[in-house]
Amino acid sequence: MSIVHVGYHKTGTTFLQNEVFPYIEGVNYVNFNECAIKFKKIYSSTTLEFKSYNTEEFEISHGDLYSFEDLIGEMGLGTYNYEIANRLKAVGFKKIIVTIRRQDKIIESIYRQYIQRGGVLTATKYIENQDFFRWSYLNYYDLIEHYSDIFPFSVQHRRGKKKTYRQSL
Repeated sequence: MSIVHVGYHKTGTTFLQNEVFPYIEGVNYVNFNECAIKFKKIYSSTTLEFKSYNTEEFEISHGDLYSFEDLIGEMGLGTYNYEIANRLKAVGFKKIIVTIRRQDKIIESIYRQYIQRGGVLTATKYIENQDFFRWSYLNYYDLIEHYSDIFPFSVQHRRGKKKTYRQSL
């Protein structure tokens, strides 16, 4: 079964990509750099460009696991393109993994990364500036609802007060 982890950013994706996914038995984890190349046509092409793309060229195999959080859109901006889920299905993905995190913790982490990269705005100015941050980015419900229409979900596990949503196998 081919699986794709679509993110969100700042939800432990680097840890999953380096410390978890490569060590899952029976799964061929495709590394981040290969994913960046492979997914470019999926997340950056126009509708017409993607329609002319031969989806069979994507070549995913049973047991492949891909992880690429840019499929959610640009970090903090909520620029997600709803077509991406359909494109992932069209190239042959059967299951998806969506990881989320408390919104207040994501804002803090995104802002910290902005500062580490040389940003100069205060936290308040940063979250008020729509060139850097959009509140819609934190609307997990709409994105998960959209994906669940294409890749049906069910709640499989509860951890404390948090729920983990997984697709039924």
